[in-house]
Amino acid sequence: EDDRLKFLPRDELRRVFEEAGVDVDTDRQIVCTCGSGVSVCHLFLALEECGRDNGKDRTVIYDGSWTEWGADENTPKIIGEE
Repeated sequence: EDDRLKFLPRDELRRVFEEAGVDVDTDRQIVCTCGSGVSVCHLFLALEECGRDNGKDRTVIYDGSWTEWGADENTPKIIGEE
């Protein structure tokens, strides 16, 4: 059986989110994003696997992701020192 194609168990997923500073149980909206809008779906589903209730759009996908946001000269960006 190929475990690479499965999500981690719920407690391990929660630990990963916690270590990344994500509170799965927050009442605040979580906006999921990635570089192109493809891998973000895994993030969204992992949050649901952790028991996050998506009622009232508590978790959303920004499907334009960085490709769209970065190309728009009107969106805010923070550029670090080189």
